Amino acid sequence: MDTSVIIIGTIMLVALCGPIIYFNRLKANSEKKFIKQLDDYAVSNKYTLDSHDFWSNTVIGIYKSAGKLLYVAKEGGSFAKNEINLHNVKRCRVVEVKNEDKTSVVRLELVFSYVDANTPETSLVFYDATRSNFLLSGELQLIKKWHDLVNSTLA
Repeated sequence: MDTSVIIIGTIMLVALCGPIIYFNRLKANSEKKFIKQLDDYAVSNKYTLDSHDFWSNTVIGIYKSAGKLLYVAKEGGSFAKNEINLHNVKRCRVVEVKNEDKTSVVRLELVFSYVDANTPETSLVFYDATRSNFLLSGELQLIKKWHDLVNSTLA
């Protein structure tokens, strides 16, 4: 009787913990692929990565000594990269788009305006309710952090 209890307990433990371990490893591998994009960019341009963050298939990194910001988002099966030369940026601001009744955020963007007025603004999406999670999970704090980080670099 004791062995059957041990076997059933072991099976239940594996059934409960197995998926958790699997999905944690899957997330860690996904994050490593995104961070590798930043590292490869740094190595190929001889930059030093000062800070980075990863969230929902997106990574952002800043290379302060080079005055560069790299944003990589996975769209479909490929990576879409957006490099911003901070030396050409005049202003960085947060754009928060709310739904019609102004009760919830549907989109968060970090928008860059350039010194050259003819250069169109660049928007980096931190949250989009139509494409990603329907609930905000730290994106408000993250976009504020990057807004402050970029503006301190611009100053």
